[in-house]
Amino acid sequence: MKFLLDDVQINPVSGWVDVGTDHTSGTVGQRAWTANNDWWIDDVRARKYADPEPTATIGAEEELSLCKVELVVKSDWYDTSWSYRKKITTNHTKIAGNLTDFPLLVSLVSDSDLASDAQNDGDDILFTKSDGTTKLAHEIEKFNGTTGELVTWVRVASLSSSTDTEIYMYYGNATCGSQQNATGVWDSNFKMVQHLQETDIDGGSGDIKDSTSNGNNGTTLGMDSADQVAGKIDGSLDFDGINDYINTTSNESKTASNITWEVWFKADLTTGSHHILWEGPASQNGWGEPGVASSHEMHLTIGRMSTANLLDFFYGYEYTSGNWVPAVEIQTSFSDTTSWHYAVVVLTGAGSSPAGELFLDGVSQGNDTGIETDRSGWDTNLRIGRCGAAQRYLDGIADEVRISNIARSAAWIKTCYNNQNSTSTFYSLDSEETAWYDTSWSYRKKITINSSQVEADLDNFPVLINTIDDDFKHVAKSDGGDIRFTKSDGISEIPRGIEYFNKSAGELVAWVKVDVKGGSDVDIYVYYGNPDASEPAANSTYGSEKVWDGNFKMVQHLQEDPTDPNPAFKDSTSNDNDGSNWGSMTSSDQVIGQIDGSIDFDGINDRIYLGSIGTLSNNTFSISVWVKVPNAWPRQEMVWGAITGTSDERFRFEVYDTWINFHDDYNMDTWTSSGTIEADKWYHVVATYDYPNQKASIYLNGEFKASDTSFSQASNALGALQIGSRDGAYYINGTLDEVRISNSAASADWIKTCYNNQGDPSTFYSLGSEQYVASGTIASKVYDTGEAGASWDWLSWNGTVEAGVTDITFEVRASDTAFAKDNATLP
Repeated sequence: MKFLLDDVQINPVSGWVDVGTDHTSGTVGQRAWTANNDWWIDDVRARKYADPEPTATIGAEEELSLCKVELVVKSDWYDTSWSYRKKITTNHTKIAGNLTDFPLLVSLVSDSDLASDAQNDGDDILFTKSDGTTKLAHEIEKFNGTTGELVTWVRVASLSSSTDTEIYMYYGNATCGSQQNATGVWDSNFKMVQHLQETDIDGGSGDIKDSTSNGNNGTTLGMDSADQVAGKIDGSLDFDGINDYINTTSNESKTASNITWEVWFKADLTTGSHHILWEGPASQNGWGEPGVASSHEMHLTIGRMSTANLLDFFYGYEYTSGNWVPAVEIQTSFSDTTSWHYAVVVLTGAGSSPAGELFLDGVSQGNDTGIETDRSGWDTNLRIGRCGAAQRYLDGIADEVRISNIARSAAWIKTCYNNQNSTSTFYSLDSEETAWYDTSWSYRKKITINSSQVEADLDNFPVLINTIDDDFKHVAKSDGGDIRFTKSDGISEIPRGIEYFNKSAGELVAWVKVDVKGGSDVDIYVYYGNPDASEPAANSTYGSEKVWDGNFKMVQHLQEDPTDPNPAFKDSTSNDNDGSNWGSMTSSDQVIGQIDGSIDFDGINDRIYLGSIGTLSNNTFSISVWVKVPNAWPRQEMVWGAITGTSDERFRFEVYDTWINFHDDYNMDTWTSSGTIEADKWYHVVATYDYPNQKASIYLNGEFKASDTSFSQASNALGALQIGSRDGAYYINGTLDEVRISNSAASADWIKTCYNNQGDPSTFYSLGSEQYVASGTIASKVYDTGEAGASWDWLSWNGTVEAGVTDITFEVRASDTAFAKDNATLP
């Protein structure tokens, strides 16, 4: 977070600010902050000065009128015209030292999201810093809109060797133009960067393009389109060892004091001498001529004169102890003709006391120092694949040739190798984050449903979201009416019902209709932070009643006060199968349940009466309940149903001794029993009746326990229901929560998934970090600062700052420029 205090004339800070202690860190002045917790501004204080105070310049009679403080938040989404983004996180263990302005290679063999959502030419692809908004320069070397293959270079302002660095890749804007800034990727020290991916290589001037702003392009000689082959990074050029080479316009190596050459190469031949990179006099044969100043050259070769199987870096000659010897020369054994290798030469002090170092695959192969070499005879620019004279051509493949006019560090070189050699280990790519539901909603979080807790693919599943989250405390509406949910695309709204929301605690209990998967995680989003939103009608498209599909005939959360006007207990489905208090229950019988509230039945006369839900007539059905009893004796009814039009018993679902029983009283001898239950523990119990097979089953905490195939209820429709009693008998002494009835026999997978979700929501899903799209002033206040000469004024303000805010601006505005800076302190 950044703090800036100024007056209307944008002069230095006018006054000082104290902040609360519930933040992470900070120092005085303008500073970037990381807020891991919510925090708040306690006070804003302004001091007036008057003569003869030494820091004051205004008269005692002058008045300072108003002081305005504004709190401004900056969005973390680049632009909502871009529908998608992915986070890229570098692996700090692959970064050899802290680096700035690093050209990061992002290479994706394929990406189905890019293929589906990016423009076919990749024009809408862009990159930002970790703040999600600050754009980074990038150059796309290759993009395949059909497969999503991407090869791109991104200029990252800083890479840390101790902390992972995050950036974002955005895409999904069908109408924008190209977002590339290719030359901006390469800092001013890069003098030539040639990717060598071109196919038009028939000898035309400038066939090979320099990606920097210096225009050091290359012209191919002896080559044609067949020489464009797959490279280490996208395309590369295959040199035949006979007459293939490239002339460039780069002449930095003639004049620069410090020089770095870089190249990826794959050798076809290591016997003899084969020049990869060379610069010097055009007449020279590739190793210079001792004693002839005009013959001095600089080269990187495979082999050296008659010596084969080595990699050689050479820079000029010097006369030492009566002999002409190489001024700088470093050699290392090399005979590989199967693999790609990254070679870098670094030369410093070329205009005075040269010192060189050779790196192979990021590792130093040695260094050497010498006496100044005469470069006055160099009449060519850098060549790739050949020396001055028409000989010693490269037999192999070259890719990514670069020249810098500084000495790149060993850390830079090693990091380049790590990045370009294995992008898959250098960074990780997160899953797709999606477009914004509606920018009237300022905040959202991703919720990822854990597939290991889902037993099978289940459509229209009512997922319980039960969480306490500080981010809900300050920006969601007090009634939670602005809380919305969407599918993984971030746009398509899905039904939700809020059972409970406590803004001051950030506690949310909500039910959301989701198609969950047993084989893959499912993402949804929760949105909040729209002060103008209102609670959707229960029967609206995405309202609370729509959470429950057509199979649900009654859903009682039992979170109500039993003394509410009848019907006290509201059915959450659209069937309006509400319940009435038929006992002496009081407000104190509403207690903490397994999920939010529940009803504590006294075992004497407490019961809930519901009318007939007759659509279960002659049908398959299921009953589910959360139950906790202080003891399991005697017989205690959880749910009891009568035969339509009578008080005769259709079924009872009960606690009996330490067992759960499902009893068909129409057929007096049929029971389905399950046990054992313990006192004062919550249990999720489910009874199902499969009408075609006349099979009843019981499940306890998601596990199948018992079944009976002798139920025979074909001719008896279900009438009135009671919860907690058997029509005035067998009252339950215990607590019930989440009583549900459906006209389908729930599958074992459905029942177990319900238990997993409701028994431990924290393992059923994970809640991601807060994202936000809001921008602009989120709070402000104007104060009368009083007259000159006044003492301290306390400008009390209880504004809040949400976690995830990255930029805050404080402006202290006054009517006079004579405010003198006092002090600013942070705890």
